[in-house]
Amino acid sequence: DVIALQEKYGELKEEFKEELKRIVLEKKQTAPKEEKKEKPNLCPRKKKIMLFLKDKGRAQVGDVSKLFPGVAKRTLRRDFLDLIEKKLVERIGEKNDTYYSLKE
Repeated sequence: DVIALQEKYGELKEEFKEELKRIVLEKKQTAPKEEKKEKPNLCPRKKKIMLFLKDKGRAQVGDVSKLFPGVAKRTLRRDFLDLIEKKLVERIGEKNDTYYSLKE
């Protein structure tokens, strides 16, 4: 009886191993692949804006315009909108109380 039990145990153990392998393989095939976060290709001005926000924490367009004296505030606002669309920056507040900060 003991030998028969040991043989049956060995068979069940092998079946269990094979079933476990099948389940793991199935999960790997059906699991969604992790998307690699691509670093967005930013122009030098936007990179400088990002560095400024990283250093200061948050900023208004007027603060950033001091870095780029020849660039219109409207252009900087468009830069911020692009950074928001790329989910790199978030807008906080409204009108004259608008600040931008890096998105976490």
